[in-house]
Amino acid sequence: MRIRTLLLPLIAATTLACTGPAGNEIEGTWKAPNQVPGASFTLTLSERAGSVSGTGAYAIEAGPSGTLVVTGGYTAPKANLTFNYSDGRSATYVATLDSGRMAGVETFGDGTTDSLVLNRQ
Repeated sequence: MRIRTLLLPLIAATTLACTGPAGNEIEGTWKAPNQVPGASFTLTLSERAGSVSGTGAYAIEAGPSGTLVVTGGYTAPKANLTFNYSDGRSATYVATLDSGRMAGVETFGDGTTDSLVLNRQ
């Protein structure tokens, strides 16, 4: 009985260390995989009470590069984010999180869309 009492807090602590606090699955650094040479897309996000904020950086192959500001919301497993790019463009990103992967569609102000997958770093 004594061993069981000692193991329960250890198991709980280990579980929290592996999964993170409930509701914070979106927090951290996210990066688009398999980018062509010269292209990149990275976000660093924070979440508090369902409200998401963050910053990012992007580079387009043989095109512009810059930063972006992220705002939006998160209710597991869905994220609804707005990207405000330093070049003046903005886009909404609606995605689902699953096992360290965020996958969804980015929709720009002119109506064009782009699939965007991000992996937790």
